[in-house]
Amino acid sequence: VASQKAIEKLGEIGFNVTLKEVGFGDEKKLVYEFFGVKQARLFWFIKKNAWVKVQVDAQTGQLLKIEKPWWALLASGI
Repeated sequence: VASQKAIEKLGEIGFNVTLKEVGFGDEKKLVYEFFGVKQARLFWFIKKNAWVKVQVDAQTGQLLKIEKPWWALLASGI
C-alpha cells in the first residue's frame, strides 16, 4: 500500500525507500520515506532535475508529507 501511494505521487521513476522513525516522545511512528528525482521544466522551458520526497505511514498507508524544492511552484512536471 505504501509503495503504491508513493508511485501515485512520484510516478514511475526510480526511487529509494527507507524505513524511518519520526516524531518525538510518545508521538513516534514508523514511516516509509521515498526519495526520487524527476525531470521538470523551470519556467516551462528550462530542463532541470528536481528531487521529491514522500513520507507514507508504515501501518496505515496514509500519505503524511510531500517535500519538493522551493522553486517547484515555478515549474511543471513535478
